Formats: sequence, structure tokens, C-alpha cells
Amino acid sequence: MAVFCLSLPWAGVSLAGASSPSLLVYPFAEYFQWEESNIRVNESGMLYGLGAEGAVPLAHKTKVRAELDLFAGEVDYDGSRLDLRPFTSKTLYLGLRTQADVSMNVLPSETARLETFLGLGGRWWKRRLDNTDEQLYGYDEHWLSICAVAGLRGSMPVKKGWTLFAGLSLLMPFYNRETVFLRVTKDSSSFTLTPGNELSPCL
Repeated sequence: MAVFCLSLPWAGVSLAGASSPSLLVYPFAEYFQWEESNIRVNESGMLYGLGAEGAVPLAHKTKVRAELDLFAGEVDYDGSRLDLRPFTSKTLYLGLRTQADVSMNVLPSETARLETFLGLGGRWWKRRLDNTDEQLYGYDEHWLSICAVAGLRGSMPVKKGWTLFAGLSLLMPFYNRETVFLRVTKDSSSFTLTPGNELSPCL
């Protein structure tokens, strides 16, 4: 399993400056791709969401930051059914993610920032395969993933109260849990899996 996401630049509304505790609220759009090479599954499409970030300055050029994002979207599914026959459909994603980290600004300016960071993150999401009116071959998966995260992010104010920012990070999961609900058989039973851990980039 491999997950790749590309977040588009977004604007946020900031409620404080860089030298004091702050709260930032922002919408975002994200290109998402999910691959399972062993059974030839490829999903790709856009996810959309709303997030909030709070930060508290520490020593010179460092801060503690925490964020919470809510997201949802429907992406294209190109893969196979449970009987391994080729199948194309739609997949629904709905979930939340959170992250807390410590960062350091490597630029001399406190206005435009380029930060290195290290922290922990968590993500829970619902994945509904065959999200069509018929739902003939689908089922639900509930996922929980906890990971270490490291990377770079930058921010630059564009006008009073508005900031543009982007980031590049590497997710290093150490806990993955998946619960599968067998909707395809109209059965209420479920089972739980513990998939392996694989490094994932996130832009």
C-alpha cells in the first residue's frame, strides 16, 4: 500500500502574529492517490477540507504547532472486484487528521518563514469502495494510522490577515489498523487487519 497526496497552495485567516500564540483557519484542496500494487488498485482524485492550526512560540525561531483537518471527497477507482475481475467505480473518503510538532525557522525573517519540523501525526478515515447508487461490489473500510512526521514548510503573508503556505513532509507510520465491514454481502460482520508500514511523501 502506498499513499501520495499533493496539497494545493491555500490561503488562511490568521488571528495573531508570529511572535505570539496564533490561530489559523484555512480551506484546502488536495490531490490524492492510493495504490495497492499486489492486487492492481489505483485510486486518484481531489479531496477538500477545512483545517485549523494553533502555534505557541518557544525560544528564538522555534515554536510548537498543532493542527486538525477535516476532509472529504470522491475519487476514481481503477482496480478489481473481490473475485479479481477488473472493475472501475468511485471511492468515497471522509475523515480527519491531526499533527503536533516542533519547528525551527531557518530564515532570518520572522515574516516569511521556512521551517524544519519533527512531530507526531494521526489520521482516521472512512473509505467506501463502489460509492455508486447501486453499490453492488463495495464495502466500507475504517482506517486509523499513527506516524512520525518530518519535513519542511513555508509561509508568506500576502495581505493583512491572510497567509499563503505550503509544505513537504515524509510520513513514517508505526501503527496501522483497518476494520472492514462486509457491505457487499449485506452482512453486518466485520474483521480487523493490521497492514504493514510504508513511508509516504506528502506535498
